[in-house]
Amino acid sequence: MANKNTNLLNPVELLDIYGIPYLNETERCEYFTLDKTELRAMHSCINTQEAIYFAICLTFFKIKGTLVDFTYRDTTAERKHLMQRYFHKASVPKSLPKSHATIARIENKVLDLCNYQRYTK
Repeated sequence: MANKNTNLLNPVELLDIYGIPYLNETERCEYFTLDKTELRAMHSCINTQEAIYFAICLTFFKIKGTLVDFTYRDTTAERKHLMQRYFHKASVPKSLPKSHATIARIENKVLDLCNYQRYTK
């Protein structure tokens, strides 16, 4: 039987792998520069709220190599940057998608774009 107190990763390692990357403005400009395929995928989203979520999810995936959980409050600087850069004429979304189905659809779009897929049997 496995020891319930055994941890493979310490809290710092968990944050390093699965935590939100904190970017300065220069890094935001670099990492949120989307190529033509990524831009097309972002603009194919149903609305600005989903497009913003997609762009953040994609960028964090490219940085971390894994899907990262994040909240509206966690990504204020990223949302502002994206609105100014790509959606300066659109109204600012008041939240990120909440539906698990919508989030899964966007994450699957990110994975597909990066030639990954979810683990399956």
